[in-house]
Amino acid sequence: DDGKLSLEEFQAFFSDGTLNEEELEKLFHTIDSDNTNNVDTKELCDYFADHMGDYEDVLASLETLNLSILKAMDYTKRVSPSDCAWRAAGKETANQTQSLLSSVESAVDAIDEQTNSSRHCPSKASHGLMDTWYDSPMPSYSSTSWIVPREHGKSFQTGSPDAKAEGLEGQINRLAELVGRLEDKTLWFDLHQRLSDSESTAC
Repeated sequence: DDGKLSLEEFQAFFSDGTLNEEELEKLFHTIDSDNTNNVDTKELCDYFADHMGDYEDVLASLETLNLSILKAMDYTKRVSPSDCAWRAAGKETANQTQSLLSSVESAVDAIDEQTNSSRHCPSKASHGLMDTWYDSPMPSYSSTSWIVPREHGKSFQTGSPDAKAEGLEGQINRLAELVGRLEDKTLWFDLHQRLSDSESTAC
């Protein structure tokens, strides 16, 4: 792991049936702003930072959430590891995080299917696939749940008449995921470990 991707590595990582080999190569050279025939973390950040849209606020909120959870888990571990209320809060946080993750994964899968379908059958792209996700159950939250507030009433808009743009948006999402892996490979493991430590003593 040198923090860089060659064209072959880039194509292997992003080859998901949305963009063909030629389109992936074009995207690679677009991101490779210094023309070194590899893409590093800075170039990835610079590229998708210009294409984030509402995701900029989403990722910022996730970063804040990660830090808040880690801070709370660390406090619990140091101050009151045997407190049942704190452990219950930690478990509830883990459950709601997993529920949110499941919903996001379902939405991403539906968007991927819609994108692939629209490339082959544009007239049906706006129906059916997204309806399946909208009809799926939302995560259940108890009345005592800790909810992260939504800001400015922003919502995620799905669907576009331009299949190429949708395909590019999907690749940008995958770029964001890759940057997260390159820059911080230990954050989720650390969170998981802290949650496990907090749950090690039963009420």
